[in-house]
Amino acid sequence: MHGYGIYNWFDGSAYKGEWLNNHFNGKGEYKWVDGRHYIGLWKDNLVHGDGEIFYEDGRSYKGEFKNDLKEGHGIYKWANGKRYDG
Repeated sequence: MHGYGIYNWFDGSAYKGEWLNNHFNGKGEYKWVDGRHYIGLWKDNLVHGDGEIFYEDGRSYKGEFKNDLKEGHGIYKWANGKRYDG
């Protein structure tokens, strides 16, 4: 797969965005079966660069990712209004 496309798995998860050599690369959006939803940058199927993830319970994180991990500056918000910026 190469370029822009949409892929839906049988379990209900889905990806739409940019592909390079059968990997998520560039801007994309992924929805997990458990309710998580990520919008942002990818590199070789890993969340990598700026993005935002939303959790089913109302939490969210917007900031930097590296190799599928939150790394660098970001803002984490809880459903109760608490917030961490750092």
